[in-house]
Amino acid sequence: MFVLKYGVDFDVMVQNSRLIFFMRCGKMDLLDVCLTRFHEKDTLSWNSMIFGYCNNGRIDIARELIQVGMPDRNVEFPWTSIMCGYVRVGDMDRARAYLTQCLQNTASWNVMLSGYETLGILIAAIYIFETMPYRDIGSMEFIISGCCKTGNP
Repeated sequence: MFVLKYGVDFDVMVQNSRLIFFMRCGKMDLLDVCLTRFHEKDTLSWNSMIFGYCNNGRIDIARELIQVGMPDRNVEFPWTSIMCGYVRVGDMDRARAYLTQCLQNTASWNVMLSGYETLGILIAAIYIFETMPYRDIGSMEFIISGCCKTGNP
């Protein structure tokens, strides 16, 4: 209410904060209203919208935002968010397809690794781990966790 009363809703940081708040609460209907009133969208706005829709199971809307509205589609975060969304719903085939489309970095490889580890498909997780161009501590933790969950040393 303060935001609307004192007119600071025009500030892009305030807009982004409201956007992130609604997404974290799963209030997608309020998010849609918020988006129609956005005065300016920056990179954080676009990334937050895409990540929020993916986290709330609306990958279709997130993909549409990237394809139709997002001014710079060549950044890696939105594509990694799409992959996370597919992993979250267990659609590893689509997530894997996005791995070939996005800028392949450690984060995108780790998304795939975590998906296979979470689903208990250790053979695929090990394959991803072995074919990753770079590994970090997160990669190691996913493999160790997968081995522990499945009882494989």
